Amino acid sequence: MVRVYVPATISMLQTLVADRAVAAVNRTAFALTPGLREAYSTGDDDELAEVAMAEAARAALRLIAAEADADNSTAEADADNSTAEADADNSTEEDDSGEKPAPVFRRAVIAADVDGAELRPDLDDAVVRLAGPIEYRQIASVHVDLAEAEDAVAKAVRVVDAADLGDTDAEFVLGDAEDHELAWYAAQELPFLIELL
Repeated sequence: MVRVYVPATISMLQTLVADRAVAAVNRTAFALTPGLREAYSTGDDDELAEVAMAEAARAALRLIAAEADADNSTAEADADNSTAEADADNSTEEDDSGEKPAPVFRRAVIAADVDGAELRPDLDDAVVRLAGPIEYRQIASVHVDLAEAEDAVAKAVRVVDAADLGDTDAEFVLGDAEDHELAWYAAQELPFLIELL
């Protein structure tokens, strides 16, 4: 059994609470792997686990970016449809209250103990591939940004790809978000956290 750090979004945490399980995107997670140990000449297991969690938190930015892109695409499509309907019959309709909520700009990382995680050094030192979904009973803790991090995270989401390509200005923006520490929550606290968001 190995402790893994699964990048997540608030909507993924909502799924975890509702369904008692959640699938990691592309079954990707991060862990204290032999490759990660070799990459650092110093640092004990706790410190290297923090590195793996930080990698997961950065990956969570990409997940939020994907949700934001999907939300923007849906909004544009809805605007086009509304314009077409208005042109057709010149009528107005109320918004659909069942619409998916906009993404919340808070990083989340699920720490879980799993079996069957496969090392993926071809992707990165800390990357592992999970055998299946994370079940609620496997959760050790959940780590989530506090409200004051949202502005910095929203800015970082827009530049995370540029930072990966070496843009120093983007790295600076990313650093502002990563200066915010994720808050720790026990598994049993997660439903109450979701209610408060």
